[in-house]
Amino acid sequence: MKKILPLVLLTCLFMGDCCWADGYKGSLAVSNVSFRGGVDIIQDMADGFWKTRVSGLFTEDGETEYKWAEIGFTVGADVFQPGLTCEAGVKGLLGKADDMGFAGDVGAVVLIGRIGYDFAQQMVLPGSFKLFGSIDYANDILSFQDTENYLAFHFGIDMPLFQHAAVSMEYSVYEMDMTSEAADWCLEDDAFRVGLSIHF
Repeated sequence: MKKILPLVLLTCLFMGDCCWADGYKGSLAVSNVSFRGGVDIIQDMADGFWKTRVSGLFTEDGETEYKWAEIGFTVGADVFQPGLTCEAGVKGLLGKADDMGFAGDVGAVVLIGRIGYDFAQQMVLPGSFKLFGSIDYANDILSFQDTENYLAFHFGIDMPLFQHAAVSMEYSVYEMDMTSEAADWCLEDDAFRVGLSIHF
């Protein structure tokens, strides 16, 4: 498994660097105890798009602290009706986690599923905003280091400020089963963040 992650990371980097990108998106979301930021490289296809994303997360909340870096690749398209977008892909994740005196290294090859709905495409409600949700999952086969499995949910809303920028509000839930020399333990945490994204 330790040999698989570098291959995933190199593939994502290669695909992002070797193809001319149609767009880029930078984002940063923060709370009083956490921040998450990243850059997306977006390439349009005939019937959809693909994204390469590099991001990082840091949270320090009392006795709970976790931080990791991610790099991943997803493909997506509008499905069923304009404005409804689905994505699927994979990402590599490396970092550290501490909780209630337990500590361990986080590592996983994570499967990604995302869905979003842009209300501006349908003019259903006044204004323009997008709802989104995603799930990230790695079972014990896809996890390594001290990680037994990894699960995360993200829900949120994007509200445009002007053509190339949007304000976001997101809620994330994390659950990781970990093992260490001292004991098996579980990290469970959630975070509400407000952020800004810029498209160019």
